[in-house]
Amino acid sequence: MLTKVEYLINPDNQFKNGPLSIILGFSGCSPKILKKYAKIWHDRGFNCIVSPHSIDTSCVFYEEMELIIFKYLEDYFKNKNNKRMICFHVISAGSMFLGKLLESMKKKNELNYLFSLIKGVVYDSAPLVDENDSICGSLSVAGVNILNIDEDFIKTEIDKLFLESFYHIWKKITSTYYCHLISPLNKWPHLILSSPNDFVILSIYDFIDQIKLIPGMKEYKYFKNNNNNNNNNNNNYLNNLYVIEKVFQSGHCLHLLRNPKKYIESVNKLIDLAFLNEKNNLQSLIKL
Repeated sequence: MLTKVEYLINPDNQFKNGPLSIILGFSGCSPKILKKYAKIWHDRGFNCIVSPHSIDTSCVFYEEMELIIFKYLEDYFKNKNNKRMICFHVISAGSMFLGKLLESMKKKNELNYLFSLIKGVVYDSAPLVDENDSICGSLSVAGVNILNIDEDFIKTEIDKLFLESFYHIWKKITSTYYCHLISPLNKWPHLILSSPNDFVILSIYDFIDQIKLIPGMKEYKYFKNNNNNNNNNNNNYLNNLYVIEKVFQSGHCLHLLRNPKKYIESVNKLIDLAFLNEKNNLQSLIKL
């Protein structure tokens, strides 16, 4: 059964034409859970599209879910009064769905304009990078304590079936879509929320290092708000390409639940950069 993609309009009517945040959830999450993430974005004037995942939709229904999301975006931006700005907030397996969306935005001419509207991405407990992350994620979703796996675990028929189906599908997804998350074309700020106690995402530091290789990307500790200067450089908006790293001690997908204040503060830093980039980009276009 396909998990429902929902459009959550901002409860404050003054933001009905605001920018969009697309929140792609972890496997097994519910709309109720994702509404907690949406509130962060609502408080900053965004409307939200949320995509909860069940186990089957994480693996099988990407294409159908993708069509629903792109239809929402098409309809939203038909209204010329709506702000043409998109941010993503992805949690665990949601990162691979983001990779799928980015691939389509780059390959399909009718979707190219959407890629140019992206102004920031939040990675929470993500992404699933390689085979090890895929197997750990698969076992975790199945309810297995991956820190205490019996040596004979995979010898039962049900576990063999699980590993031969769900794991291999997820492994294929990670190998197909991960490259789109680290593309040099991804000219937007990144917030990466991680934890040394997250035993699903094992390669997060490799991912961070690859993000830092994106041309123009800098560490957030070097950030200075130059928004009020008189820099006439038409590429000034690139000055706000930063990767923000926030490390918690909570487990996989538990960072907002365990650290709500620090979590929201971190996301707001990313949103601040996104708005700065949008403003400076518009100023650059005017100067052209």
